[in-house]
Amino acid sequence: MANDDFFHVMGDDVKKPSDDNSNSDTSSRKPESRIEISGQIEKKQESPGETGLYYQAEKVGRIKQKGSAQMYEMAEGFEFKDEKFYKHTDKKESSQYPESYVEGCDMGWC
Repeated sequence: MANDDFFHVMGDDVKKPSDDNSNSDTSSRKPESRIEISGQIEKKQESPGETGLYYQAEKVGRIKQKGSAQMYEMAEGFEFKDEKFYKHTDKKESSQYPESYVEGCDMGWC
């Protein structure tokens, strides 16, 4: 089987290969992770029916009382889900270890 035949069997045209990057382009997306910060959230009553949420002295959200329901509004980078508070971080920020144990090597040889 020639190379051209192989690619045709695989469903790709040798002269015009498929170029569908819709799901494979990860270069523009930053890897994200989150850490639970529920035990570090401080609640401060700010006005009747509204409570401020603080993390390390920074306001990260608020709780609004609407009748018997509570509505949580969180700042960008913070989340309230399943009765827990989370802070979103870049994986690189939260990682203790470098991506590679060697850096600055020529083509991986040190």
